[in-house]
Amino acid sequence: AKRDAKFPYEPRYVSKLWDKLTDSAGYPAIKPPWGTLNAIDLNTGDYRWRIPLGEYPELGKPTGTESYGGPLVTAGGLVFIAGTRDATLKAFDKNTGKLLWEYPLPEAGFATPITYEINGTQYIVLACGGGRGLKPGGDYIAFALPQKTSKTGWILMVAFLAVAIALRTKKHLKGFSFTVLIFAAVSLAMYYPQYFTTVGDFKLSRLILPLLQLIMFGMGTELSLKEFKQVVKTPKKILIGVVCHYTIMPCISFAIASLFHFPKEIAAGIILVGCCPSGLASNVMSYLARANLALSVSVTTVSTLLAPLLTPLLMHYLAGSFVEVHFWAMAWDITQIVILPIAAGLAFHYVVKGKVKWLDKAMPLVSMGGITLIIVVITAAGRDSLLDVGLLLIAASLLQNVAGYTLGYGAAKLLKLPERDARTISLEVGMQNGGLASGIALKLGKLATVGLAPAIFGPLMNITGSSLATWWHRKPPPA
Repeated sequence: AKRDAKFPYEPRYVSKLWDKLTDSAGYPAIKPPWGTLNAIDLNTGDYRWRIPLGEYPELGKPTGTESYGGPLVTAGGLVFIAGTRDATLKAFDKNTGKLLWEYPLPEAGFATPITYEINGTQYIVLACGGGRGLKPGGDYIAFALPQKTSKTGWILMVAFLAVAIALRTKKHLKGFSFTVLIFAAVSLAMYYPQYFTTVGDFKLSRLILPLLQLIMFGMGTELSLKEFKQVVKTPKKILIGVVCHYTIMPCISFAIASLFHFPKEIAAGIILVGCCPSGLASNVMSYLARANLALSVSVTTVSTLLAPLLTPLLMHYLAGSFVEVHFWAMAWDITQIVILPIAAGLAFHYVVKGKVKWLDKAMPLVSMGGITLIIVVITAAGRDSLLDVGLLLIAASLLQNVAGYTLGYGAAKLLKLPERDARTISLEVGMQNGGLASGIALKLGKLATVGLAPAIFGPLMNITGSSLATWWHRKPPPA
C-alpha cells in the first residue's frame, strides 16, 4: 500500500509472531516472580507493598503469572483483580496486600472488574473471556459484596427518641423535641442509607418537591390579609428586616464558603442557604423570644414573596463561580415551590379553614413530617460526601447561623430599632428556609452535594434558635 493512503490501510511492516522466552517446560525463562501486584505511595514514590500475582498450581509456590487487566479498589479498602492465567478473581487488603478471598472462574478473566450499586448492595462484575492460549469463553460473573449489619443506627435512634420524649415533659424545653426527633431519623439515614433512597424502583427524592409545596401551602393557610395590611402600616421596619435578610446572610455565606475551601458544589449549597427567604421557624422563635411577632410574620411573608426574584439573582452573582445558575429557570422553580402553593393556601384560608377542624390540626403535623422526610432523604443521598466534610460543614453552618443572629441584631440596634424589633430582625436574618434550598438543590440535579448544607443548617438553626429564644424569653424587653 502507498504511504499516503487513507486509513484503513495495510502497514508496511507487520509482526505476525509473538515469541516468548521460555524454558523447556514452557515457563518464563527468568527468575520469578513472573507477575506482581504493587501498591505505591504517590506522595513518596515508595512501594507500600509488592506481592506475586497469580500462580501455576503445579509448581507449588506463588510465582506470579503474566496478567492482562487492572485492579478495582473499593471505598471499603478492597482490591479486586483477575487478569492472571490461573483463572481466579482475588481480593486483597488495600493497606497490607494480604489475600482475603479468591474465586475460581469458568475461564480466565483478562479484564478489569467494574462495580455498581443497586438498592444499597454493591456488586463486582468481571468478563471471563479466556483466550491468550487458554480456553476461550463468554461469561460475565457478578458478585454481591456482603453488607455490614450494625445496630448502632438503631441504638442512636432509640436514644434520640428517648431524649425527645423527655424534653416534651419540660415546658421550657419542648421546642427542642422536634429537632431531636430529626436527629433520630438522620441516625438511621446515615447508617442505613439504602432504605431512604429508593423503594423498589421509586426514588424517594421525587417526594421532596411535592412535600415542599405542601409545606408552603400550609404556610399560606396561616396567612390572611392582615399580614399584608401590616406591611402598609409599618413599611420601614419590614423594609429594614427584608434588606438585612437579603444582604447580611448572603454576604456571610459567600465569605464562609470561600474561607473553608469546600468542594464547589458544597460551597454553593452554603451560599444557597444564605440566599433563601426566612424560615417559618423564625415566627415561632419570635413568639418565644418575646419579640415582635407581627413584624416577624410580615418579614417572612415579604422575603418569601420576593424569593423568585432575589434568590436566583444573588445565586447568579455569588455562586456563579461554583455552579451554573440559570436565573429564569430558578425563578420559575421557586415560583412553583413557593408562590403558587402559598396562593392556594391563602385561598384555602378564606374558603375552607375552620370548617374542616381535623384538617386544620393535621396541617402542622404534615409539615413537620414533610420536613423530617426531606432531611432524611437528603442525608441518605449525600451520606458519602457528608462523611468526608461533615464536621467541617457543621462548623461552617454553625458559624453562618450565629453570625446571622449577631449581625442582624447589631444592624437593628445600629438603626435604633427597639429591643423587641431587634430580636425579630436577628431571628429573621439568622433563620433560613432550608426546605426551599433543598428543593432548589434537587431542581439543579445536585441533591447529594448542593443539598447537604440545607440539610445540616435546618436542624442546627432550630437548636440555636430555640436556645436564643429561651434565653431572651427570660429577659423581657423594655416596655
